Amino acid sequence: MTTRRGAQAGILRWAAVGVLAAATGLAGCSSDAGSQATSADAALPESVDSDSQPGDAADESAALPEDLAASVGGADVDRSVIVSGTVVLTADEPITVAGSIVTAVEGAGGYVDGRSESQGSGVDGDASEPERAWLTVRVPPGEVQPMIDALREIGEVTSVDLTSSDVTKQVADLETRISAKRVAITRLEELLTSAGTVADLLAVEGELTTRQSELEQLLTEQAGIDDLTAMATLEISVYATDQAPEQETEVTGFVGGLSAGWDGLLTALGATVTVIGVLLPWAVLVGAVGAVVLWTLRRRRRSSGAVPAERGTASEGDAAAEQQASEKD
Repeated sequence: MTTRRGAQAGILRWAAVGVLAAATGLAGCSSDAGSQATSADAALPESVDSDSQPGDAADESAALPEDLAASVGGADVDRSVIVSGTVVLTADEPITVAGSIVTAVEGAGGYVDGRSESQGSGVDGDASEPERAWLTVRVPPGEVQPMIDALREIGEVTSVDLTSSDVTKQVADLETRISAKRVAITRLEELLTSAGTVADLLAVEGELTTRQSELEQLLTEQAGIDDLTAMATLEISVYATDQAPEQETEVTGFVGGLSAGWDGLLTALGATVTVIGVLLPWAVLVGAVGAVVLWTLRRRRRSSGAVPAERGTASEGDAAAEQQASEKD
């Protein structure tokens, strides 16, 4: 018995040692696999970054304008921007300068959309209507600043006001709607060929006509936006050197509020006087008609009051005659 127990105890001890060794080996294998997976995960972003080359994206972001790069977070996105502005300059001979501006615009790849000139008039140097010129020009958006620099060389630029409007979302929305309309038109054309009855044919033709009309409107709107984004619009005014318009200075604070209040009072008084002037002829006409109506009513009342009085007098005379006849009897 003692020998069997000892043998069993030895077997149990050796089995426990084997289990512990196996557990230790498994733990080591799992730790090695975890470390390898961790190292692989750590190496994965490096490989991805090396393939994507973020330096190129940074260079593309730097190449964009500062405002657009900030808005898209440095991504290379095709933006649709409408650029417009006004430029005022002075020169000794505005009409001659206007011709130079036309040459500069055409050299920048643009064109003149409108032009107006005034020769001026006056006696003994008193130019009540000075010589001036107005031009509406279209230039590529990238040529706007070079165009302004060219204008500074042609004359003295006194005012520049540029605005930009981002219509990227509107352009994308138009493209989506146009694509949807074209798909709908294609399906309707297929239904038109398979219409079984006259009623179905008329219904499909009506829907097809409606979709085509909507598509034409969208295409017209898209063409207008494409024209505005493709070429910037500049309104250029050229004045004589001694006839330049005065630049308005914005006044703030108490003086600015007082000036605004005074201007508002004058505007209100002017509007009131205008309203009175409009209503005065009508008031005179209404007053004259009212006077005629009132005079007619009063005359009718007087005539209606005189008739009962005459009737009362006649009745009193008849009563007196009857009384005298009875006394004689």
